[in-house]
Amino acid sequence: AASETASDPGRFTITRTGQDHSYDLTVHFSLGGSALPGADYRRIDGTAVIPAHETSVNIDVIPFNDSIDEATQTVICRLATNDKYAITPPGSATVTIVDDDSTQFSIRATGVNDGNRVREPVNATDPPTRASFTVYRPSSGDSAKVFYTISGSSTATSGDDYTQLDGVARFSKDDLSIDIPVDVLGDTV
Repeated sequence: AASETASDPGRFTITRTGQDHSYDLTVHFSLGGSALPGADYRRIDGTAVIPAHETSVNIDVIPFNDSIDEATQTVICRLATNDKYAITPPGSATVTIVDDDSTQFSIRATGVNDGNRVREPVNATDPPTRASFTVYRPSSGDSAKVFYTISGSSTATSGDDYTQLDGVARFSKDDLSIDIPVDVLGDTV
């Protein structure tokens, strides 16, 4: 595995076997995976040369350290067939790039009436009044769960004065914000 810090590159090693190592051997390969060359890691040419009298060559995958919160990404190296060499299975390998950015979530009250107050319905049979909180993150990335609690100095009770909430805001990988609706219930007290 590699991480986005420059001191932690990933590495593919291409090894040759056989008796005759007296010549340079050029090996062709292709790269794929979810990481993008030039955006997520330094571009790599599709050939590697194992020098004469050597048995292997390394291909370093150097990730870019960005400020984007991303899912773990992969770089897959697949050896290409050639009449100068035979490929021993599996013929491919994977480097995983681990993101070093952490998502910072924020929350604020939205959809409230009368400043920061929500008016309670007059009668228990009146429809609930809705307030909401919105949880934000700066960029999309992995799916995420944000656990929250609602508290304060009031005597409002979950399930009696407002609908009971499950305490989890669930982000899909593309969500930048999630609304948490709070329905204020009418009662006779």
